[in-house]
Amino acid sequence: MSDSRTGGRAFERGLNGMIITAVAVGTRGDVNPLAELGEEMIRRGHEFRILTSEAFRSLIENKGVTFIKLDTEADHVMKYLVTDYKTSLDFAKGMFRLKKENPEYMAQTLNAINGSDLVMYGTCAAFARHAAEFLKIPCARLFYSPMDPTRQYSLYCDEYDSDKVLKSYDGLPQGMNFMTMIAVNGWRRSVGLPRWRLNSSYTDRIRCGPKPLYIRKRLCSIDEIVDALNDLVSGKYDVKAHEISQEIKKENGIISAADAIEDYLEERKHYPV
Repeated sequence: MSDSRTGGRAFERGLNGMIITAVAVGTRGDVNPLAELGEEMIRRGHEFRILTSEAFRSLIENKGVTFIKLDTEADHVMKYLVTDYKTSLDFAKGMFRLKKENPEYMAQTLNAINGSDLVMYGTCAAFARHAAEFLKIPCARLFYSPMDPTRQYSLYCDEYDSDKVLKSYDGLPQGMNFMTMIAVNGWRRSVGLPRWRLNSSYTDRIRCGPKPLYIRKRLCSIDEIVDALNDLVSGKYDVKAHEISQEIKKENGIISAADAIEDYLEERKHYPV
């Protein structure tokens, strides 16, 4: 890693001036890590923009990152996708309600990402991938928890490191593709893109990074977090709580995510599609 005073590896490799646009539909927890990543990418000499709800403007601009407004209400995202979320069907219904409330979401996305060197999107903003395909801009998927099958952890299972965890991913790609077919195929046809199918892949057709970027690299155990919070609430910030806090900081993947983006952009310089 280069000395931080030089602006990171971007200055070594002539990557200054790259424009990266992230699209975020979610809560503060979805947007804040992107603002942190944007701050790091700007330090390295790049331009970083985030398309998201108006509610997060100050959070983003206080980091020196460019905010672009997506006409989606943050409190509705919280209600539809968090408060009302009990089953996968509830989640799908919530996404379609958000789509109905902002019929211009795709036009806003196209305007926001136009001219970018890289588009980043997370779990609830997969529509950005289709906009990027239309504009022929490479993408990077961005997740805060695993979305590709793994035994280690899943949002859909209360176990850890087991076959049950791995099985909880069954049907996830097909389910996402089915939602995409309903929500996006009309737009894809209107702009001349081929129909999305049940066996389509979000990592085909346009160059995507070799793996998703996980900005939060590992989750602390519940016990660790509870112990640390109890110490903080009681006013007894002991050595153990301090150690846990330091470990949480180490798990922040902002630097490794920024490195991965630069590696990918460097690769594209030498091996363009």
